Amino acid sequence: MFNVFGSFTLCILVLTANPMAWSADKTFEQKLRDGKVLAEAGRFKDAVAILKRIEPEQREDELSVNLLIGSIYLKLDRSATALDFYQRAYDQDIDNFDAAIGVASAHIQLGNFKESKQFIGIAKTVGKNSPEPILLE
Repeated sequence: MFNVFGSFTLCILVLTANPMAWSADKTFEQKLRDGKVLAEAGRFKDAVAILKRIEPEQREDELSVNLLIGSIYLKLDRSATALDFYQRAYDQDIDNFDAAIGVASAHIQLGNFKESKQFIGIAKTVGKNSPEPILLE
């Protein structure tokens, strides 16, 4: 019988054994998934190392990488660095809800409440067109 989580488990085992042993032949999506798996496993340093080595093929790829790295640094309480990556993502796509919320969250952790409120307002506007429910108050 095939285990639904088999490929996920195998991916964690391979990355845990040697997170730097990933091939340049992997697609962007595979490399991004590797970074996500490591981040979800709490291996933030390894995840960032992999994500920073990715050469984005498209603008959307760079956006995804910046959002993921920003979220990792926010979890590590490195708010200024997280803000830098979230700001890059926001500058790439000012209509991206996750980027606006990321910038706002980083500003909150830094104590920049005025700037945070500004980006929460932006996220509210952007989120109006989102199919997912949001609660920003």
